[in-house]
Amino acid sequence: MGYHVILRHNQDEIKTVYIERKDQLAELPIQADSIIYEGEEHWKPVLIGQDEKYKDYLVNKFRAGKCAEKLFVTMCRDAGMIIEKISQDQDTFGQYSQNAEGIIKRGDFLIRKPRLCEVEVKCFTLREKNSARPYYYLPYSQVMSHARMENVVNNDVLLAIYEREDDKTVQESLRMIEIKKLLKQEDGIIYEEKNTWKSLRIPVDLMKPGLVLLQETPVEKV
Repeated sequence: MGYHVILRHNQDEIKTVYIERKDQLAELPIQADSIIYEGEEHWKPVLIGQDEKYKDYLVNKFRAGKCAEKLFVTMCRDAGMIIEKISQDQDTFGQYSQNAEGIIKRGDFLIRKPRLCEVEVKCFTLREKNSARPYYYLPYSQVMSHARMENVVNNDVLLAIYEREDDKTVQESLRMIEIKKLLKQEDGIIYEEKNTWKSLRIPVDLMKPGLVLLQETPVEKV
């Protein structure tokens, strides 16, 4: 076991060096703010912006989305609901895709109580926020992939949307709607197509506030 040393390189760059002995520090251009930690050679530090596993966390909408998921779990548990994270690994997912026609997507969470359903959590910028009818944009392909999953698992899929401001999730902004209601494109839900971009415009006033939709008894499937 040796030492990883993180050094300033020029003014805006850093570099890492692995040494096997402490006395090798004498050969490096270390400064008072250089960082050192003991570890195996393969425990090499990485720059977040250069690593595929971490660089998404530099993107505001990704950060906000992760915070929204965490907030949703907290809200559900505080309300006494039973919520589980749905595995997205390929081994588990494969058994569903074999029984579907077209691209499918599982929700982020499975709610077991009080209502059995899947929930997909999103964090979007609210459009025309100060207008009489503000709305969210949702990619149409995502709606269809969840609709196909509904047919496979025979459970309702609900969409939970929080408002995003930069990389922050607006705490009291949760609104929810059923995927099957989006497909009807009624009451102001508008399908838009620009070049290759297909989306649905979803007015906020059509969505139920907070966790109300989870607490309602769903309409029986025919």
